Amino acid sequence: MKIVLRLLASIGVVITAMLYGICKFMLLVAGRVLGVLSVIVAVLGIAMLVTGNMPGGIAFLVIAFVICPFGLPLLAAVSVGWLGGTSHALRDYIMG
Repeated sequence: MKIVLRLLASIGVVITAMLYGICKFMLLVAGRVLGVLSVIVAVLGIAMLVTGNMPGGIAFLVIAFVICPFGLPLLAAVSVGWLGGTSHALRDYIMG
């Protein structure tokens, strides 16, 4: 029975390792794109504040903060880290 569980866990290791690699690459690319987009949106928000459109400027600055590296990309990085930890836990189960 233990061999069957280890065999199933090895399939899980392969799947989680592949997902981890794909998600890590996508997170890297998306982080770069969202970082540049965040700067553009922040500049537009400041320009709106200067021209007198207060609600629009504040909305743009909030959106810029959400897509900057401290917003959604950080949440995605935590999720990818959790996936990597799961893969390592399954690998430790198989080896131990």
